[in-house]
Amino acid sequence: MCSAFSFVYVVLFLSAAAGGLVAALYEGKFASRLSANHPGTWRTITARKMLFNDGDQDGAATVLYLWSGGYRELDDVTLNSYATRVFAAMALFVLALVGSLLMGSVAPDISLLACFHR
Repeated sequence: MCSAFSFVYVVLFLSAAAGGLVAALYEGKFASRLSANHPGTWRTITARKMLFNDGDQDGAATVLYLWSGGYRELDDVTLNSYATRVFAAMALFVLALVGSLLMGSVAPDISLLACFHR
């Protein structure tokens, strides 16, 4: 059954996808800026082993450092900007995901194909 909820569901799905992609993009920029401009801090946070003793764990270390807020002590305006953008994109992702879950509970019979089928 095609309804107005179908359009809202698509918008929420696309918002979640965009939020996740933008968060991943800016997390990569954050890690790149941190490793290039603050090599001492980069070596310190990537020296720790997060879960396992082998494998590439720079991503996990970067995310933990980002969530800890330790980057604020470096007084790097660009790094702070990247971190703010990561948090905003993740908030969009989480809100869109929760919205789509709520939409599924309110209107479980949403069908996008019904909008195009005549």
